[in-house]
Amino acid sequence: NGDRFRRLARWLLRPRQPEIAAARELVPQGRVVGIHLRTPMFDWEDDQIPHVPIDAAFDCADSVAKDSSATAFFLATPSQAAKQAAKERWGDAVKFQRSEADRHSEKGMAAAMVDLLALMRCDQMVTSPLSTFGYVAHGMSSVYPTVVLPSGECVSAPPEPCG
Repeated sequence: NGDRFRRLARWLLRPRQPEIAAARELVPQGRVVGIHLRTPMFDWEDDQIPHVPIDAAFDCADSVAKDSSATAFFLATPSQAAKQAAKERWGDAVKFQRSEADRHSEKGMAAAMVDLLALMRCDQMVTSPLSTFGYVAHGMSSVYPTVVLPSGECVSAPPEPCG
């Protein structure tokens, strides 16, 4: 049940005030589509993470937005290439963290928490397949994401994070 997942997750994940404030700043008022693009962060992940083309993820986000001129976007990804491509595509309509912190450091964990909280604040969500990060954001927010597959196809996720 989604309610049980949300309660458990909110009990386990207790963000600090600075992370909550940073997430609020990243997600503007109005309609926002959140995008989580999981990319390999370490060499050993290359053959374990499904490769989703950046353009396919952004096409999916535009499709979900329907009217991208009236929509803001939030991008959660460690990929600097994806952040640059998002800026080129949407200009000031896209927000993301500038941090390049190592996700294994305390600063990196705080940055990941900010991304998670910001995704949870979005009205709609586009996520990578097999992304625990995306599943947690979806489960804690009650927003059913669209998953972009490596083929570029956009599919609706099941109503429950692990359903």
